[in-house]
Amino acid sequence: MFHNDEIINGLLIIIVEVNTAAVTVVVVVVVVVVVVVVVVVVVVVVVVVVVVAVVVVVVVVAVVAAAVVVVAVVVVVVVVIVVEVEAVVVVVVVEVVLVVVVVVVVVVVVVVVVVVVVVVVVEVVVVVVVVVVVVVVVVVVVVVVVIIVIVVVVVAVVVVVVVVVVVVVVVVVVVVVVVVVVVVVVTRVDGAAVNEGVLPVIDVVVATILESVNVHL
Repeated sequence: MFHNDEIINGLLIIIVEVNTAAVTVVVVVVVVVVVVVVVVVVVVVVVVVVVVAVVVVVVVVAVVAAAVVVVAVVVVVVVVIVVEVEAVVVVVVVEVVLVVVVVVVVVVVVVVVVVVVVVVVVEVVVVVVVVVVVVVVVVVVVVVVVIIVIVVVVVAVVVVVVVVVVVVVVVVVVVVVVVVVVVVVVTRVDGAAVNEGVLPVIDVVVATILESVNVHL
C-alpha cells in the first residue's frame, strides 16, 4: 500500500522521454538552421567573388584596349609627320609623341592598379563581413540551444522533484492517519490486547512506512 515505485518510475520514464524528444527536436532544428545559413553565406561569397572577378577582367580589358588604340593613333601620327615634314620638325614631334605615349602608358598602369586594389579591398571587406555575420549567427544559435537545453533539463528536474515531494507528502499523511487510528484503537483496548496484538502491528506498519519513505527520498 505504501510502495509507489511503479507510479514514480512511470512518471520518471515519461519525463525522460519528453525531455529527450524536446532536446532532439531543438538540436535538429538548430543544425538545419546552421547548415542553411552556412550554405547561403557560401553562395553569396561565391557570387560576389565571381562578379568581382568579371568586373576586374572587364576593366583590365577596357584599359588595355584603350591603351592599344592610343598607341596606334600615336604611331600613325608619327608616321604621317615623318613622311610630310622636315627632319627637325620630325625630331621634335617624335619627342613629343614619345612623351605622350609614356604619359598615357603610365596613366593606364595607374588606373589598372587602382581598379584592381579597389576591387580586392571591396572583395576582402565583403568576405570579412560575411564571415563575421556567420560567426555571430552561429554563436547566437549555440547560445539559444544551450539556454533551451538548460531550461528543458531544469524543468524536468523540477517536475521530478515535485513528483517525489508529492509522493512523500502523501505517504506522510497516510502515516499520520494510520498512527492516529492505531492510537485510538490502543486507547480502547486492554493492556493484554495492546501487548499481544496491537503493538506488533504498529511496529510492522511503522517499519514499512519508514522503509517506503527512505526509498522515495
